[in-house]
Formats: sequence, C-alpha cells, structure tokens
Amino acid sequence: PLTKAALDWAGPTTIAFLRWMISAIVLFAWLARSRQLGLALTLLVNVVVMAGALLALARLVEGAWSPELLVGVALIYLELLILTALALFFSTFSTPTLSAIFTLALTIVAHMSQDLRAFAASFGGPGLRATVETVYHVLPNFGALDVKALVARGGLPPPGQVGGAALYGIAYVAALLAAAVIVFGRRD
Repeated sequence: PLTKAALDWAGPTTIAFLRWMISAIVLFAWLARSRQLGLALTLLVNVVVMAGALLALARLVEGAWSPELLVGVALIYLELLILTALALFFSTFSTPTLSAIFTLALTIVAHMSQDLRAFAASFGGPGLRATVETVYHVLPNFGALDVKALVARGGLPPPGQVGGAALYGIAYVAALLAAAVIVFGRRD
C-alpha cells in the first residue's frame, strides 16, 4: 500500500504522473463507450507511434525529417477513420463476416475510384459513364487523400487540396456515422 513515507520517497513528479495516468484511464474508459471514438483514439495512438518510427528512421537515414511527412500521416489517419466508419456502418445491418467483406471491397474500390472513372471516360458508353460517375461521387475516394508519393519526394500538396481532403474525410465519416445511427435505430 502507498504510505506517506512511500509517497514522500516517490517524489512529487511520480505522484503527478500517477494522477495523470489515473485520469487518462478514466477518460479512456469513458470514451470507450463510443465505438467510433474509441476506435479513432486507438488508431490515433497507432498512427502516432508509426509516425514517430517513420520520423526517427528519416532522421537516421537522411539526417533530418521533413514536416511534409506529417501531412501524409494526417491524411492516412483520415483514410483510416473512413474505413472505421465504413466497418461500423456495415456492422449495423450485417454479420461480422459480411461487414469485413463489404469494407474490404469498398476499400479496394475507393483506392481505384479515379482509375475506374478514367477507364469509363475512355472506353465506356454514356450509360457506363453515368453509372461510374454516380458511384465515384457516392463511394469514398481515397485518391483525394493520397499524397504519399508527393510527400515521399519532398513535395507538399497545395493547402487548398489538403484542406479540401480533410473536409471531405470528416464529412464522409460524419455521413457514415449518421447513416449507421439511422440504420441501427430502424433495426429494432
């Protein structure tokens, strides 16, 4: 047990750290009640750890790290939030296996949506073009969030593109969560 002598020995820094840890545990327990928020925080921790490893590796190999890498990491995090919201949406009306299959399928389509649009524009008739254009605007477009190649070469996308991609990602997550709430409410 913690006695006064033990607390005196530990020092004020340790006590402050323990208070912070207890507060963090209580906060995370409260936030965990929200599935999307809990998953988002878990993903945030994972992305921060991986970004730290990336920046350390860049520092080790290149001698410095570029702040542009953080833009790419932030947009990857938004992509992960969209995936989480997709999985949560599908879980409101299907089995866990089907939710995983639907999420995987939409992830593949979301990464290829710009290519599918270009293919339909080049080779498709008016019906196919209209269908693909509708699908392009309804399904997530991960191409809008993909700046990895540009950032890896040391470039930085225009601020308008980054801001637009961030707004797109946040709006898409909000729309998916709203749809999940509606579907879940009608399920009972």
